[in-house]
Amino acid sequence: IMSKFARSLQSTSQGIGTAMVSSNSGLSLFDRPLDRQNRDVVCTYLNELPHKIVACWIAARPVNGISNGYTYEHWCVKIQAPPSLISIDFLESDGRGKFGLSVTTAMEAELQDFLMYYVQTPQHGRKRMKWRIVASVTPSPLSNKSYKPDYLDPHELSTLKKYMKTLKKKSQTISNGKQPGIKSIVNDDEIILKKIKCNKKVCDIADFLEMWTEFEVKNKKKDKPYNAVSHNCQQFALHLFKYLVGTHYPQKCIDASKQTQSPADIKAHKKQHPKKGDDNDNDNDNENDNNQQTK
Repeated sequence: IMSKFARSLQSTSQGIGTAMVSSNSGLSLFDRPLDRQNRDVVCTYLNELPHKIVACWIAARPVNGISNGYTYEHWCVKIQAPPSLISIDFLESDGRGKFGLSVTTAMEAELQDFLMYYVQTPQHGRKRMKWRIVASVTPSPLSNKSYKPDYLDPHELSTLKKYMKTLKKKSQTISNGKQPGIKSIVNDDEIILKKIKCNKKVCDIADFLEMWTEFEVKNKKKDKPYNAVSHNCQQFALHLFKYLVGTHYPQKCIDASKQTQSPADIKAHKKQHPKKGDDNDNDNDNENDNNQQTK
């Protein structure tokens, strides 16, 4: 009964949020002021880490830790930048918007633990769970055994499986004394990625945090508050991921954007990546936004 009630409550809150986003009104009710001191402390720490980024993930888990059907997810960005493994997220804590930061010094062999979390359950006590991989940019498991297929996002894993299947067919053809008649449908260099393309370092994230938490009003800079609908953990993870690897992996960012759950983020995705037939809807959204600004 509780699960049905929870789903009904979630559906209702989603509907209210969608209505607010559509009308562009009432969203400020969800604002929670930014904890500037927290941001400055995190930025200071990150500035001391001039490490190169060698792998990057958007990871997700249910807000309550355990999935019970459809549920809202908390997103974070996980970064491997030897000798550090870094997790960073944006959340509401004590009525304020804060950044969570975890930095550990670890070997590549500990990557598996890096992508796990623990929850307390009535039935089993402390339970080990795996973060859901929303998007990933990592060296290929075929070039580095430290990166297991479990560390890949669904699209990347599917591509790898297709590549392995094609490779197996080629091998069988050659062993039968025949030349492979069909060229692989995928580019070997794209699948067997030895190093990711990322021009950013960990210290660059500090600049991003400052930019992401500021906005201008009448030529004055103000702190941008946490907002569960319009400025939340999923949006933060998506924007940081795009900042770090979006230049070289734009499709990864689009695939991640499709998975956001907030009505505001869903609207933003449709606006930036419209499907055929959605142009009229976007025109109506723009008109509503303009009308709201003139009021």
